[in-house]
Amino acid sequence: MAPRTSCIGLSIVCILRFVPEVCAELVAENASGSSPQYGGSTFWDELYTASEREGLMNFSHPWQGVGLASLTPMLEARLSRDASLLILGCGDSQLPEELLNAGWRNVTAVDISSKVIKQKTSGISEGRPGLKWLCEDAAALSFSSSSFDGVLELGLLDSLAADGEEAPLRAVGEAYRVLRDTGTFFSVSTEPPLYRAALFNGKAPRGWTTEVSSLPRQRAIDERIRALDPPVSLGDISVYASSASAAPKPMASEAAAMYEAAIRGIREQALANDVQEKLKDS
Repeated sequence: MAPRTSCIGLSIVCILRFVPEVCAELVAENASGSSPQYGGSTFWDELYTASEREGLMNFSHPWQGVGLASLTPMLEARLSRDASLLILGCGDSQLPEELLNAGWRNVTAVDISSKVIKQKTSGISEGRPGLKWLCEDAAALSFSSSSFDGVLELGLLDSLAADGEEAPLRAVGEAYRVLRDTGTFFSVSTEPPLYRAALFNGKAPRGWTTEVSSLPRQRAIDERIRALDPPVSLGDISVYASSASAAPKPMASEAAAMYEAAIRGIREQALANDVQEKLKDS
């Protein structure tokens, strides 16, 4: 197998690069100590507190450009809008509200940061029927087994993996535990199947399988990084859907059209970003 490239490191940089002032502050605080623990609450509480203090409330953009438009067809192919959906590591994403506005009736969003959950529950999201915000550790959920029809995470496992293999294994195990037998675990990651698929296969209940699809990145990977491991699709976002029956229902024509439009939008944005980068370098 080819040497593993630092997909996880790239994910962390992609998150933090949007708030350089906050990054500089946190890096300085950790310069003489140990590396921050991305699976713990301290780092994220400090990050959200610092960003709020600096007036940089811009974490709510779609992670890696993967928003409601690109997720809806995948979710609808396996779940009804009455299904109970758990979102792990929600942060201050707008996705839970967007799902509710789009007709999903039972959404639970959890994050390990009490700071961000307090921000969300003290805002306009508080008291909305069909949407709950809870402070939870994805690697040690308080929910009973078989509580949800669907579990969704975007980039959470990538962050947890920066601390080692144990936390992602626990989080995946917890996701399967709280899923019903007919449920689906959706995971969106920068990590390609060559490295990530084994994580699901090793924790999935007997008879479950994982289907992998891909989305283009909104921002293209530097060719020097891609050249480190050409056989691996570092330029793609991998979408893992794990269930007892991996074959989804055929997409309705409207959902399929929405999916194609989302893909076109992501590709166009990636092209625009590339042009901007080249203009800066020229």
